[in-house]
Amino acid sequence: MHRRLTLLATVVAAATVAAVTFLPTGGTSAMAGPPGRAASASSASTVAEPAERAAPVRTQRTVVRPVTTAGRPAPGWTVTRLRGAVTCDGRSPSSVDPGVATCYPTAYALRACWKSQDHTALCVRDARVQRLVRVRYTGAFPAAVKAPPFIAPMDLELTNGNDCLVRDGGAWGSPPQHPRWVGYYSCDKGSVYGPDDYRWGITRSTQPWQVRVWRTPDGRAGSIVVREVARAWYVGTAA
Repeated sequence: MHRRLTLLATVVAAATVAAVTFLPTGGTSAMAGPPGRAASASSASTVAEPAERAAPVRTQRTVVRPVTTAGRPAPGWTVTRLRGAVTCDGRSPSSVDPGVATCYPTAYALRACWKSQDHTALCVRDARVQRLVRVRYTGAFPAAVKAPPFIAPMDLELTNGNDCLVRDGGAWGSPPQHPRWVGYYSCDKGSVYGPDDYRWGITRSTQPWQVRVWRTPDGRAGSIVVREVARAWYVGTAA
């Protein structure tokens, strides 16, 4: 019996030595996890997580064309009918082409409208969403309007993920720090403000473009922060 126990102990010791001898370099056994995971975790711990997405080299500009020259919806755009009637007067600030108007009252949020059939207009509220609204207009439609000399994008996407939509009327206050500034874009968080200089609060002399966002948490005076513009959307007329 004593010889059997001695022999068994010798075999176990030999197996243990063999196992230690053939461990992978660095002492990580197969039970520690899939190969490479430990190395990846070690590398990741030395990389700082960015506060916001990487800024593009230049602001990307996109023109969507939801209505044809014949006043019909472009392929891929759906139409919803609105009740009531509107007045269309003046050019849309976001159109790169002539013949695109703005219709009122501003509560309808009709930022860009095209003349259509049966005394109706087809209008866009948000250039990022392929939906049109059809509404009846009173009086004459200003089809001869020209594109504005300084076009305001209808939508802005900032590099921190904040989305902004161009202002469509309404009464806005001004930051206490800059009582002469006006609001140009309403964002998911805050609003874009700037001087009353017809440039819509956008600094285009730099790439990517920059805007100043006024945030007023808890009703306080808030702060004004500079943000970069990742993408800007305009509207135009389809062929």
